[in-house]
Amino acid sequence: MGTEANLFGVEAKAKRAKAKPAPAGEVQAVIGQWAALFQARFGEKPLVTGKDGAAVKRLVAHGGLPAVLRRLPIYLDLPDEFLAGQGYPLSLMLGQWNRLVALDRPAQDRGRVPDADRTSARMARLRSQGGA
Repeated sequence: MGTEANLFGVEAKAKRAKAKPAPAGEVQAVIGQWAALFQARFGEKPLVTGKDGAAVKRLVAHGGLPAVLRRLPIYLDLPDEFLAGQGYPLSLMLGQWNRLVALDRPAQDRGRVPDADRTSARMARLRSQGGA
C-alpha cells in the first residue's frame, strides 16, 4: 500500500549526490583571509552570508585551498564594476573562477599554449635548415 501506481511510466529524477564536505577549517581559512583582505582594502569588515560559505565550499572542493587563497587578492583587484558594486562577495567569486585561473598565470604565459616555446624553437631550426 506504500507505493502508488505509475500510470504514465514516468521515472522520478535521480537525486544528485551531495558534494564531499571541505576538510575542517579550509572554508574558515578562506573566509578569514578574504575578510582580512577586504578590511585592509575598504577599511571595514565584510558581511559574510550563507551563500558565501557555500561558494567557498565549492571553490575549495574544486580548486583546492592553496589556489583559492592565491586567487583571493586577484579577485578583489578585478576591475569589474558589477563586482565592485556588489562588494566583491565570495558568492560571486565562484562565477569568476575561470577568469581568475587565466589571470593567475604568469604574464608571459597568458595566451600561449604550454609548449609554444618548444614549437617556436623547432620552427626556427627547420627554417635555418631550409625545411620550412
